[in-house]
Amino acid sequence: MKKLFLISLLLVCVTPLNAANPKTGWYGQILVGGNYAFPNDITFIDPNTLLVTEGDLKYTGYGQIALAVGYRFFPQFRAEAEFLLMGNRYKEITANGNTYIYATKNLNLRFEGQTNTGAVLANGIFDFVGPGMDFAPYVGAGIGYARINNSLKFYLNNQYVQGTRINDSFDTPVVQGILGAGYYLDDLTWFGLDFRYMVAQALNQSSSTEVIDQPLHVASINLSFSGMIDCW
Repeated sequence: MKKLFLISLLLVCVTPLNAANPKTGWYGQILVGGNYAFPNDITFIDPNTLLVTEGDLKYTGYGQIALAVGYRFFPQFRAEAEFLLMGNRYKEITANGNTYIYATKNLNLRFEGQTNTGAVLANGIFDFVGPGMDFAPYVGAGIGYARINNSLKFYLNNQYVQGTRINDSFDTPVVQGILGAGYYLDDLTWFGLDFRYMVAQALNQSSSTEVIDQPLHVASINLSFSGMIDCW
């Protein structure tokens, strides 16, 4: 995330000031970012007892990428369809006084697991931009649908612990809020740096043993580049 801030600041500093009047029409966008999923409750198969157990789940910071196609109706408002791929890797699970740690290779009891999300969202974005402005904040909101996959597997001495594997997918609605700022290179292209907060329904929509009991909350910092399609 720090790298994203440094890149965006560098772009602002080295790009010549060039006041822009954003054109209306179709545009394309690519977005990359770092994200963090907030702790949650989880029901899983305890590798020590092979019984269904409730515990606390923590995630580690991870990343996401998105492509969007949108239309700017007038300089201040645009709407877009966003296609998002997002990963949220598990960091640790605590249950019954035991803490299990994510690791890809270790002689002790460990696990590998993460939540992967593919989503399609419809976003509405308002740009606080006026004639001759090259820098403008923006706010937005989105709603859509996601395909979420949860996977979890425990290992002991690098050998899979039989009966602990879970791999489950389901569909769920998602919503997000957007707060950021854009820097216009000219009338046709611009960079954006924003904070996004996404919420998905509780991940307990199937009969799988693994249940993440509360809604999934993910915060992200993103850097984007957009350009008018009509002029390419």
